[in-house]
Amino acid sequence: MPRGTVAPLPSARRILVIEDDDDGREALCVLLESYGYAVRGVDGGQAGVFATLAWQPDAVCIDLGLPDMSGLMVAQVLSAAFDRRRRPFLVAVTGYGSPEDRQRALAAGFDVVLVKPVDPNEIDAVLDDGPARGPNS
Repeated sequence: MPRGTVAPLPSARRILVIEDDDDGREALCVLLESYGYAVRGVDGGQAGVFATLAWQPDAVCIDLGLPDMSGLMVAQVLSAAFDRRRRPFLVAVTGYGSPEDRQRALAAGFDVVLVKPVDPNEIDAVLDDGPARGPNS
C-alpha cells in the first residue's frame, strides 16, 4: 500500500470504479481509498460486469462513455443480474450532464448521477450514505 493512504477497515465498504480513462480511474480510486473505502478499478464495461459479479461490491461508480459497453448497458445488466436487495448501489460518474442524460441514466438503473468533475465531498457523501440505504431508497 502506498505511503499516505488509509488502510481500509475490514468492514469497509467495497467500491468498484469502472472508468476507461487511466488517469481518471486512478485518481478516483486514490480519492476513495483516502476515505477508507476498499477500492478496485477496471477499464471497461465488460470487465466491470465480471468484476462486480465476482467481487460483490457495495457500490459501483461507472463512467457512461465506455468504449466496449456503455455505462448505461452496464447498469442494465447489473440491475438484471442481482436481486433488488443485493444489487450494488450504482453511481453514474459522467461528463454527460444534461437533464436528458440524467433521465436516461436513472432509467437504466443508476441510483445517482454525478457529473464530472465530481466534488470529492459529494461522492464521499453519496457513497457513505447510499449503499447503507440500499438501491432506489
